[in-house]
Amino acid sequence: MSAHPTTQLRRLARIRNGADYKEVEDPEGEYPVYGSGGIFSRASRYLYEGPSVLLGRKGTIDKPLLVDGEYWTVDTMFCAQPAVGVDPRFLYYVCTTIPFGMLSTNTALPSMSQGDLNAVMLPRPQESEQVRIADFLDRETAKIDALIAKQEQLIATLQEDRIATITHAVTRGLDSEQTVPAESAWVGRRPRTWTETKMKYLIDSVESGTSVNGADTSPAADELGVLKTSAVSTGSFVPTASKTVVGEDVQRLSCPVRAGTLLVNRANSPRFVGSAAYVDYAPENLYLSDKIWQFDLRGAAAEFVHLWTLTPGYRSQIQSGIVGTSSSMQNVSMADYRELALAVPDLVEQRSIVNAVRARVGVIINLVNKSTESIATLREYRSALITDAVTGKIDVREMV
Repeated sequence: MSAHPTTQLRRLARIRNGADYKEVEDPEGEYPVYGSGGIFSRASRYLYEGPSVLLGRKGTIDKPLLVDGEYWTVDTMFCAQPAVGVDPRFLYYVCTTIPFGMLSTNTALPSMSQGDLNAVMLPRPQESEQVRIADFLDRETAKIDALIAKQEQLIATLQEDRIATITHAVTRGLDSEQTVPAESAWVGRRPRTWTETKMKYLIDSVESGTSVNGADTSPAADELGVLKTSAVSTGSFVPTASKTVVGEDVQRLSCPVRAGTLLVNRANSPRFVGSAAYVDYAPENLYLSDKIWQFDLRGAAAEFVHLWTLTPGYRSQIQSGIVGTSSSMQNVSMADYRELALAVPDLVEQRSIVNAVRARVGVIINLVNKSTESIATLREYRSALITDAVTGKIDVREMV
C-alpha cells in the first residue's frame, strides 16, 4: 500500500494552551484536571470540551493523552483539538509518532514551542481510512498492552518475593530457629541467639560530603564527580548516578566514596529518605554530596545491614522520624538514625545470610530482568506497529 499524504499538524488540529488550575481546583469538583501523567486533581470549571489530544509543553513531552468530555488541563500542556475530517483516535496515534526529542528546546527540562509543534509533518489519509486505522490499532494495541500488564504484574510479584526473602533472612535467619519477644516493638520478635541492638552501637564512623555544583552528566575517568541521591535511592549503588564537578567546586570535594561502606540518603522525597546502598566497588573519582551519609560499621557487616534497610520494618522506623517543611524534600536526623532498632546474629552467621540471600535474590533478579526485556520488546513493537499503520506501510483494510 502507498504511503499516506502528509500535512502539518496545524491542519490536523488546533493547538491551544492549558492554564493554571489553582483558582479552579476543588477536591469535590465535577471536572478532571489533566497533567502529563493523566488526571491528578479536580476542578470546579472546565477549560475545554470534546475529544482532544493533550501534549506536554514542558517536562514530560513525549506522552500524548487522548481525552474526551469536559476537563481542565494545566499550563504545562497543549490541547490539540482535531480539525474537521480528523478522527480523534487517529490524531492520538499519529501524535505518538512525533519526534519529540528533535523538538525539545531544553535538555535540562524538555519543552516544546507551539510553533514547532504546529509545523510537524504528519500523515493524513482520508477520514474513512483514519477510522479503519484507529479501529485496527485500538484492537492490536489492547492486546499488546494486556501482555505488558501481565509482565508488569509478574515483576511486582517477583519484587514482593524478593523483599519477603530478604526480610525473613535478616530478621528470622536461615534456619527459622526459635524466636523470642524483643524489647523493642520495632523489632517484634528475634531469633533466640541474636542480639537486639541499635544502629548507634554498630556505627564505627560516619562522614558526609559537601554541596557542590556540577554538570548533569557522569564524569569521565579523568574527571571528578559527586553522587546524586539517586545513586542510592534504588537500594543498590549506582555510581553512574553522579554529576561532573569542574572549576572551583573541585576544591570543595571532601569525602571520597569508599568500598565496603553503607551509604544512606539523609534527605530526599519521603519515599526515598533513608534509602541505602552497599558499596561493593567505588570508582576513585567519586565523592559524596552533603545529602548522603557514609557509614563504617563495627560488629556488623555493612552488606547485612544494607539488606536490613530493604525491609518493611526499617522503612517504618524511618517514616516515623522524617521531618521537613517541604512535602517533596524530607530529612532524617542523625540522632534519630542512631536510635533505629534491629537484631543481629554474630558475624559468621551474618556472612552466611548475605551469601544465601545473594543466591536466592539473584534468581529473582534474573527473572525480573527477563520480564523487563520482554516489556521493552513489546513497547518497541507497539510503537513500530502504530508508525507503520498511520503512515500506510501496512494495509489495515485486510486486518480490520
